[in-house]
Amino acid sequence: MRCLKLILAVLVLPMISSAQKSLLQQLSPDYLQVQFAGNIGLVSFGVGYNLFKDHLHISFLDGYTPAAIAGSGVNTIAMKASYDLVTVPIANKRAVAYSGLGCNFETTGKGFYTSLPDRYADGYYKWSAVHATFFLGAKLQIWMKKRTSQRLEFYAETGTLDSYLYYYATNPGLRITDMFSAAIGFSYQPGKRQQVK
Repeated sequence: MRCLKLILAVLVLPMISSAQKSLLQQLSPDYLQVQFAGNIGLVSFGVGYNLFKDHLHISFLDGYTPAAIAGSGVNTIAMKASYDLVTVPIANKRAVAYSGLGCNFETTGKGFYTSLPDRYADGYYKWSAVHATFFLGAKLQIWMKKRTSQRLEFYAETGTLDSYLYYYATNPGLRITDMFSAAIGFSYQPGKRQQVK
């Protein structure tokens, strides 16, 4: 339920930031995104918003992992919020290091629960369908036209889930490398809302 409240709050934030725009303009996303792996699915597609002078980025993704990989098909809905930590301009490009938090919700798949079935003893397993995520990454932004915000963005990141942190803390046999997964992705921003100098 907390995850749903967070997603709804983030949806309202872009509308509050610019009351003069029409409702359709406010809800229209700034970019389209595709991601491979990274605790959301083998592949995920979504949209996103740039906030606070293009320093904060909120993405909503729908990911899928086929049964051939996961044993049963798994669909995941995710919200990711990332903040740019370091920015280095390079001609019509920009290299950026970022970190972020997210919330994942597995909507299908065997073995994913928001509350444990009665067949499991209390404390035997943690719930498995809702997760907080933590990640670090780097991206390269390439502007396609001067003095506009139209750009392509390529990124790579590594992240973990709250349950992985829990299992690492309670199971001394796990290695720290067992906690992390990698992701790569790209986004396309067709809009011209921000002027790039």
